[in-house]
Amino acid sequence: MAIDISAKAQKLLSKLASSKAIGYVKLKRETGGSIDPDTGLYTAGTETLIPVDAAVTQFSAIEIDGTRIMHGDKRIVFAPDIEPMATDKVMIGDDEFTIIGEIDDVNHAGTTQVYKAQVRSI
Repeated sequence: MAIDISAKAQKLLSKLASSKAIGYVKLKRETGGSIDPDTGLYTAGTETLIPVDAAVTQFSAIEIDGTRIMHGDKRIVFAPDIEPMATDKVMIGDDEFTIIGEIDDVNHAGTTQVYKAQVRSI
């Protein structure tokens, strides 16, 4: 039987997120955008900054291949309370990053424990 550690993961990531060494992480999410059916032009929605509990780490030199993982990319582990979306931007302090590839969820027995993503500077 799998153990649900999502509450423990949330608590640990919350402690890490408040550490000055880790920095403050926010998801920058756009909501309410639409496409005008007559012109086909996109009208932007409203951007919202959502504070999240997360841990930010660097990739090791051996993982950086220059194609899939580039120098400067970061790995982020998000607490399970807010699911990051592929369209989100990630703010780490004042620096903005885009999510690269898929967002992985560590999911045991149907309960998401954490979300993991690779981000790249914009």
